[in-house]
Amino acid sequence: MGYYHVWHQRSPRNFYFAECLFSDLTNFFFQLDSDRLNVLFDNYKEEYGENAYQYALKSYPKWKLHIINPSRSTISRLVGILPPLLSTEQRITLLQKLLERELRPVQSEYSSKSINTDWDNYRACFVSLTKQIESNQKRFCIHKKECSDKILKTMDWLFEDDMVLAQDILIKNMKQIADFKFQNAIYQARDYLRKCDELYQNERFYDSVSFSLETPSARFDIIIEPKKKPFGKKIHDFFL
Repeated sequence: MGYYHVWHQRSPRNFYFAECLFSDLTNFFFQLDSDRLNVLFDNYKEEYGENAYQYALKSYPKWKLHIINPSRSTISRLVGILPPLLSTEQRITLLQKLLERELRPVQSEYSSKSINTDWDNYRACFVSLTKQIESNQKRFCIHKKECSDKILKTMDWLFEDDMVLAQDILIKNMKQIADFKFQNAIYQARDYLRKCDELYQNERFYDSVSFSLETPSARFDIIIEPKKKPFGKKIHDFFL
């Protein structure tokens, strides 16, 4: 099943909507009051012709009572012209659901960094890394261009008459998700530091340890090089 429904019919307009919204859109369609429903059917007639209009008009009561089910193509065409008849609150609900399901804010300037340290300097390394992540979070800028084309097309379909509102919602959601990812990376860095402290206290510093952290703007791969074993330790380990 494709992510979008794109219809090339009599209308030059193409309808895009996310698959995850299909159930909600169908419910909103069957919740329309009589005035809005009449407007929808008039628009449907203009888009798809008299025969399609008469079929939908005659079948609607049976659809609503679940006596028969509309075909996927028919209901998709109907909800495809639904947004102008939805309330602002309904469209916001749809957009927020889409963003919760699909939004992955990552900057195009995403970078990968390898950090090598040793057991004498690992604490300073983690402290420095935490400060760098906090700094990156403060400087992190959300841009609509960082959003997937799929989300932007669905957003345009839902809010073509009020794109300012849609973009405000988009940016707000992207910022919230990005902030969560930054805070999670900071938490992981502190948790890794605690684990390294435990290893050090148990004299496990003769082993190499590696960790990875990911934020919306960068991935960090940290490697702690092992200490060299004293000759006596090598002999002791040999006979264990």
